[in-house]
Amino acid sequence: LMQKRLAIMHEVARTKWNQNLQIEDLPREQQIIASLVKQGESYGMDSAWIRKFFQAQFDAAKLIQHND
Repeated sequence: LMQKRLAIMHEVARTKWNQNLQIEDLPREQQIIASLVKQGESYGMDSAWIRKFFQAQFDAAKLIQHND
């Protein structure tokens, strides 16, 4: 799933470029991570691990978009 998500980042970058949108939306990222932490905690997962994992996903996606 991570590979599939990263594979579409080229199209995301193109869309953001064409619509003159910023690559980063830090408030939105934090909102998404907070939601994921809440969901994960309901399954007994560690919140720090959840934050680290999904932040890494966002960072990888942004790296691809910046390179494009």
